[in-house]
Amino acid sequence: MGITLARSIIENTALLWRLRKMLEGRAIQKPDTLNDMLMPMLLGFKSEANFPQAVNVLSLIDRLDKEIPGVRRAYDSFSEAAHPNYGGVSGLYTYTNHKEYRTVFGRDVRPSPIANSAAHITAASLALFNHAFNEIEKLMPIWLAELSPLSGPRDPE
Repeated sequence: MGITLARSIIENTALLWRLRKMLEGRAIQKPDTLNDMLMPMLLGFKSEANFPQAVNVLSLIDRLDKEIPGVRRAYDSFSEAAHPNYGGVSGLYTYTNHKEYRTVFGRDVRPSPIANSAAHITAASLALFNHAFNEIEKLMPIWLAELSPLSGPRDPE
């Protein structure tokens, strides 16, 4: 369960990192281009026709990996451990003694590199998330002030 949550943190960090980069580079983008980039990220949906097509999370992770090498490798190892396969179930909680034809089940029956590094990778991901979030917090008001006000009927005050 913890590995699945750690993987989600990497996914959300990659999205926030991309949003931060878009806000930083907004001056060289046309408003329609920014809109076309933001809508799938913020309102994207995989299987709903009335919404923009969702951004592929792997493309976001690969973008982040170009700036911070190792992100994709960590994500892939978490993905492997998050699924009900050898890496995610029996590989984490069993040790097989092939000579004795015996399998031992339990916690910490053998070293697990992914389990041992999960806390460190999660902490690093949260630090990146926090950095991107703080930068967006600074950039968003500046960007909003640059936008033209919407015209149209207003609610009476």
